[in-house]
Amino acid sequence: MTRLEHATCPALVASVCLLRLPFTTGSIIRIVVHFSPKIFSQKMPVWSINCVGQGWTPLNSELSDDIEEAFKAKKDMVSIDDPATGETHHYMFQSMLLITDADERQLLRSADADNLPVEYLPWRFDSDPMIFPKYYLQMNPHYSEILTMARKRGNKKTLIHDYATYTTYEFDFVSWIQTNKQTNTVRFIIPAPSDPPKDIKLKDDAVVPSELMCPISHDIMVDPVVAADGHTYERYQFERWVSGGKVVSPMTNLALNSITCYPNFNLSKIIKQFVSENAPVSKKRKKERERAQKADRVSSASIQQS
Repeated sequence: MTRLEHATCPALVASVCLLRLPFTTGSIIRIVVHFSPKIFSQKMPVWSINCVGQGWTPLNSELSDDIEEAFKAKKDMVSIDDPATGETHHYMFQSMLLITDADERQLLRSADADNLPVEYLPWRFDSDPMIFPKYYLQMNPHYSEILTMARKRGNKKTLIHDYATYTTYEFDFVSWIQTNKQTNTVRFIIPAPSDPPKDIKLKDDAVVPSELMCPISHDIMVDPVVAADGHTYERYQFERWVSGGKVVSPMTNLALNSITCYPNFNLSKIIKQFVSENAPVSKKRKKERERAQKADRVSSASIQQS
């Protein structure tokens, strides 16, 4: 396997290590997707290809936009014809592979480590698997971006290969552990927070019971989960709490021996029922109710007069 060098981060060249497909001809070229300096702005990221001996060559803007549009739409793949060669390139987003008639090319998204916003929260790994309480270190932003992408795709596990050290790591998104496939060393990991939940709209006079509110945000929960301390939190709020390195209970301030949390299905049902019963009345339904009430008053008045 050819060793690759990263133009902006020589110390780390990471890519998702996936099943190699057999090809009879052609060489393997690996593609890396890197973000422009305004990675967290609304602009499209620049997709580039790294050819051995030629360095990084950005794809043209039209092709880059087509690939990014399909990726943002959460499609499993997109097939794009190359007008220069007449070949069809298949971009497999679920496995992050680009497949052509001649070869297999690996895709990767990596963050621009020099242009991270102040509020950026990376993934973390414990510094020493033999000590407790745990002390967690920040992962490289490139690793964090890959893991966040894989988690949003619904992956339960993913592999990352570090070409600088020729080491493959397996990341388990259920038990939150990182395994070195060469040494079998296991470390706990902390994910970057998931996407924040959408706001729940309730009628103005609704009173939310305290047991339905997250003890961190004091808002009604959308995705309640039970943590290792036995308390229930909003998933996003709990992940944000521990992603800042606070691996302690938000309620007791005692060290958590695990950040694994489980959905609180019973409470979730209660919350959905409460939201349904206290949903704000739409303007259309409000007008219909007013007309019905007016009709009832007219009817009652007519009966009384007769």
